Amino acid sequence: MFPLALGQIIREYAVTEMHLTLNAGTGVTNAGLSCASLGTLGEQRTTSPVFAFPRAVAIPSTDLHVTMRHMTLPSEHVCTENLTPFLKLLPCKASSGISSSLNPYKLFDADWHGMGLHVLRNSNQELVLRLTFQTVSDPVRFSSSQLQRSFPSLFGRTIEAACPLSSRSASNSIIAKRILRGSGQALGTVSVVIVNNGAHEVEALYLETMPWIVQIYLHTLCASVEGRPRDDLVHNILYIPSITHSRAATLQAVLTLPVRSMIHLTFDVKKAFLRYGEHPPDAQRGWDLPPAVLIPLRNDAIPPPDSRLGNRIYMCTLLVDLATPDFSMPYNVIMISGVVIA
Repeated sequence: MFPLALGQIIREYAVTEMHLTLNAGTGVTNAGLSCASLGTLGEQRTTSPVFAFPRAVAIPSTDLHVTMRHMTLPSEHVCTENLTPFLKLLPCKASSGISSSLNPYKLFDADWHGMGLHVLRNSNQELVLRLTFQTVSDPVRFSSSQLQRSFPSLFGRTIEAACPLSSRSASNSIIAKRILRGSGQALGTVSVVIVNNGAHEVEALYLETMPWIVQIYLHTLCASVEGRPRDDLVHNILYIPSITHSRAATLQAVLTLPVRSMIHLTFDVKKAFLRYGEHPPDAQRGWDLPPAVLIPLRNDAIPPPDSRLGNRIYMCTLLVDLATPDFSMPYNVIMISGVVIA
């Protein structure tokens, strides 16, 4: 059954397509449906990439202006509170079918897990709700004596009754990692390593969404293979700079991934100096940066918005250390003033 609260929002704001994913690893009304802090998503966390997120289903031509909004919340923690409302949206809940194997104790102990809620429109412009759950588990970590790959050993449950559901899996020959280098609180370098293990050259779309607290130096963008700079690997660059205290920056580029090679992509960044009141309560922990996205292209050229792209590869979120004031000083002043007045 389609959630009533979600359907009301889609009708009220004429939403043609929506995707909500919650991922984690050893790495508003909609918020109520997923128990997530979606109410904190505002202008500073919102971008509108041009090519990275095309519409999954074409919509009929109308006079209305359709805008895509992309928002990330890298500091959100995924836990069992997110799974409970997810199970309530399934036809058989967790009582039968493959959904009965969704054991929260096993799922959230996995090396990586992710759940998704996708709202699409079919050819008849009818709303379709698609729910997904993915997990990556290490059988050796659960059983040191033997390598077990059965459902009961991985999920701790057995499927007793049938409830028709569909699933799909896909393999990818591309591996991508991203790190933030530099120990200072003023400058740093974002380093991206992409490995193409395939037997064919691949064109991939790279998307970087950076909040205004970290400013990208676009002129330092450099690509290399085995330590040798390559100017022919990065093209079709689209960069929308950030606005201080407001808009996040968007960097999109098409990368050429040679056959069986490792590509290094680097660019320098500048860390902003925040105002006193802009720091979060746990300022010493640092700020979370959204993950970069790599999308293999099925064509050699930039596709139109309604074309199908390859599977998206999301890299890990980053933690950036900004210059932080000594928040203990106001407390010390209050204590000294209190003693003097007393």
